[in-house]
Amino acid sequence: MTIAATSLPLRQALGLLGLTLVCATILLRVSLPMPWLGGEDLILPPMYVLARWVALGVSAAFVTLYAYRVAAEARQTASALTAAELVLARAQHLSQIDGLAAAAAHELGTPLATVALVVREMAAAPHADEGFREDLNLLEQSVERCRSILGKLSAPAGLSGQQMDISSPVELAEIAAAPHRLLGVAITVTGEGLDPTPKCQKNPGVLYGLGNLIENAVGFAEKVVVIRASWTKSTVKIVVADDGRGFAGATTDDGDAPLQ
Repeated sequence: MTIAATSLPLRQALGLLGLTLVCATILLRVSLPMPWLGGEDLILPPMYVLARWVALGVSAAFVTLYAYRVAAEARQTASALTAAELVLARAQHLSQIDGLAAAAAHELGTPLATVALVVREMAAAPHADEGFREDLNLLEQSVERCRSILGKLSAPAGLSGQQMDISSPVELAEIAAAPHRLLGVAITVTGEGLDPTPKCQKNPGVLYGLGNLIENAVGFAEKVVVIRASWTKSTVKIVVADDGRGFAGATTDDGDAPLQ
């Protein structure tokens, strides 16, 4: 019973305890006589027999429950130690990633600064036409955005401590769509839903995934991309649609390309 209580689940240990008590009860009624001096059988008093059964039952229950509790606490301690080791290993891994990100940001800062300087000089040249200047301005804005991202990577600890909340799914879509408004395609963001408007923390993973969808829509759109946000008390839904041609055969009856 002690071995079972330390290695088996509580239900199985209690089952073995019940079987032990059943067997001890059967032995009260069915047992072989004990030979004694003079060839007589030893007959124990009923009170002694009952007391022996009570002592066996109490000790069996105590040993089972106590051994199980000690083993359970030991297992919890081992699980907590394993979890702490995993947390420490993850923290160390994140610290190494932070260092690599800061180093990469530092190394890429100088080339981007050089690119930005060359772009400004080309835009200031007198022979550059208006269309060429617009392209250079777009390139300069993209370089500034890259430098801003690298600036954030160079201070990841500060980013992790910020608690930035997004007031609504519409604002979430606006933030994800902002970097793609410079590509010549109109982006419209609409939203509707029940009050109160849901709020959430600024999750980089969600913004990155939604930004990929918007970038794909902008790349295949003809003129416009529409982002529709809707929400209920338990669900938030964001649909990204564009007016591109889509797959073969995905056109309306009048030949116009629908929003995909």
